Amino acid sequence: MDRKTGLVALDFDGTLFFTQGSLDVAVKKLLNRTGMTRDEIRKLPKKVKGKIYDLGYSRYRSRGVPNKLLIKRIERLRKNNKIIVLTARSKKLRGHAEWLIKKHGITVDGVYHRENVNGMDEEWKLNMMKRFSKDYTAISLYEDKLENIEYIRKRLRFKNASYYLVTKRSIRKV
Repeated sequence: MDRKTGLVALDFDGTLFFTQGSLDVAVKKLLNRTGMTRDEIRKLPKKVKGKIYDLGYSRYRSRGVPNKLLIKRIERLRKNNKIIVLTARSKKLRGHAEWLIKKHGITVDGVYHRENVNGMDEEWKLNMMKRFSKDYTAISLYEDKLENIEYIRKRLRFKNASYYLVTKRSIRKV
């Protein structure tokens, strides 16, 4: 591994892709509800939430919208950095995330999924960032949840890490 290169880690949902459209259709089909926010879906019982994500991402994945602002940025960063996607989605949904990435012509060096969805998303991402921090001189995390960024920042203990909060309209270093 070339120690002079950096790593750029991108969250998938709400960061590289806006996938609320996929979830909206799944919620309508499964719960006969409309207008549920991502936070409301996250608070549902794990089994119900899992069914929504599985249906949304497998059957309605084409409704995922790429974050063009972030894609422009990663194309500039590609020169000196490895670009990866860290998604807390289950490994069984790997093909759906990769399908969207390929469909929109986005080049990444790897897509990492959780083996299972037990435990906290931010803990899994922290462990992945710790693993990668051993191989790179600088790492950056792009994430749509400030609480995930803060969780990782407090525990990573890697001085050359940077964190970016991503929304539909902006990318802000935090």
